Amino acid sequence: MTRPVLICGAGIAGLWAAFQLTLATPAQAYVAPAEHSVPSEASCPRHPEDSRPQPSDFDELFITLPELAPVLSDDSIHCRHVVLQGHFRAGHRDGYAGSLYSSVAAAYADSPARPADVVAVFAFEDPFQSFALNGATLTLAGYAHPVCLPNSLNPAPRTARDTIGSSHLQCREGEHLEWGLEHPTVVSVDTLPGQFLTGESRRDTVGQLRRIEMTPSAQQEIEIIWSDFVLALPSFTDDQTPAWDHFLAHSELSPLRTREFAAASQSVVLFEPLAPGADPDRTITCLCTTSDCSDSWPLFEIDTRYAFREFVCMDLYGSPTGEHP
Repeated sequence: MTRPVLICGAGIAGLWAAFQLTLATPAQAYVAPAEHSVPSEASCPRHPEDSRPQPSDFDELFITLPELAPVLSDDSIHCRHVVLQGHFRAGHRDGYAGSLYSSVAAAYADSPARPADVVAVFAFEDPFQSFALNGATLTLAGYAHPVCLPNSLNPAPRTARDTIGSSHLQCREGEHLEWGLEHPTVVSVDTLPGQFLTGESRRDTVGQLRRIEMTPSAQQEIEIIWSDFVLALPSFTDDQTPAWDHFLAHSELSPLRTREFAAASQSVVLFEPLAPGADPDRTITCLCTTSDCSDSWPLFEIDTRYAFREFVCMDLYGSPTGEHP
């Protein structure tokens, strides 16, 4: 039997635990768990009401970034009130809503070996807003300051105020200096959310997910996992439920919240991640949330995170009985 975990960075610890929850009336208002609040070390003060954020861009921010480290100390932090446009990807954990990239291409090019320039966006006031905006090009206003990011995909940032042997700002080993955007507000949504690179014809040339052809028994196993998960969603009502799980269960945007969906026959697929360093025991399964996903299944692992408009994905750890074509 495989062990499913919803792909979200801070999702369901295990599908089967959810089945122990008692069905209850959905909560009228949702308050995100404490781990999704703005980190306590964030320290950019809000400017007066008449303060105007200044237009900025990735080139300007990242050209000046190396010059900041030698002059920032552990008792001060550099803040800029800015307006910035970029491609947004949700990443709801440790008080951050996600990442803002300079372009769609930069999001796909990001890797542990060559991290892309990225602005770590602090949590929005609405804990569901990051999911609704996943894959959109946004113009955001907020307070930018340096943060340290781990050299890995979808990292959880920390404010760069640690010192190592001196009074100057330095990141820890295995981290690099980037920007964080505190108190973010959406100025405009410049392209629709869900702007993902798709097309089965591209899978063998640019894709990072290899599709696994499932045996009948594996297909049945995966379908049961998804069916049980969708049926269990109404039980996710506790305020300590991770925001992504609560979003899928109760947001008006979630295609999984209706029993009509649970009763419908939906297609499922199984993928093997091909990115360098991928866990050999991990596979990814996706459930179609539209009438046809034959040419819209994800090609990249980043697209399996917090997706819901065309498909929803979860991790599987174990040995599903699939076969490679």
